[in-house]
Amino acid sequence: MKKVLLLLFLPSLMLLCSNSMASPGFGDANSLLFLRNHVSMETGFTVLRVKPLTEFGQGNMTLSHKPGMYLGFKYHINVNNYFSIRFGQVMGLHAFRYDFDPGNNDTVSFEPVKLSVVKPYMAIPIELCARVLVQQRNVFGVMAGVSASIYATEKLNASTSLAGNPQGQEVYQLKLAYQKPNPFINLVAGLEYSRALRSMDLVTFSLKYSLGFRPLFNASYEHSDNDLVLSSGSFTSYNDYISLSIGYVFTRVNKLVDK
Repeated sequence: MKKVLLLLFLPSLMLLCSNSMASPGFGDANSLLFLRNHVSMETGFTVLRVKPLTEFGQGNMTLSHKPGMYLGFKYHINVNNYFSIRFGQVMGLHAFRYDFDPGNNDTVSFEPVKLSVVKPYMAIPIELCARVLVQQRNVFGVMAGVSASIYATEKLNASTSLAGNPQGQEVYQLKLAYQKPNPFINLVAGLEYSRALRSMDLVTFSLKYSLGFRPLFNASYEHSDNDLVLSSGSFTSYNDYISLSIGYVFTRVNKLVDK
């Protein structure tokens, strides 16, 4: 994952250096695109990284990612045609799924455990974007920055019982322990492509990778039969994720043209 982040940062550095040495010319209409500061909104999907740490005994534990989603609003301070500073607020949901099949023994079959977790969060990103005009109405950019996310810190327990057992004896338990304290700080890097519409507003498509410095939560599970531990394990959900988004940027170029 760190290699992915490095690969996204390198184009940003190269683009910053190239723009400082020589800037390609913008056409008359395109030169107005970044004359004013912008307001944008974007929505997209995220996928988090989950990794098993230890496993013991029988059974099959499966960790799977479910796409999350987010909605964000940003304000763009356009330094010139090639550089901008952006900040705003993002609200979203991260999603996970955990499936555990305990397997069977000679006397009884165990019920599988299926747990889905949806976790809301709020983030404040600060980004630097460098861009070049690829061709008429098409803009390619590279961005890098930091983001601070806030999650509700709580514990979640899930359990199941022996199939057909009238006493409902607990044989499986899963505990998710969210880390403290907030906020969670991430480095963010990505690539962007924007297309200018007839109104000279921009539709933007972006691919980003966010690298966290610590896990979002640690979790453990235990499967037992009559106080005999049959299997156990732990895993970590990292605060690293990939996002794919679409956005709309209000450039207000028409107001300049009408004057």
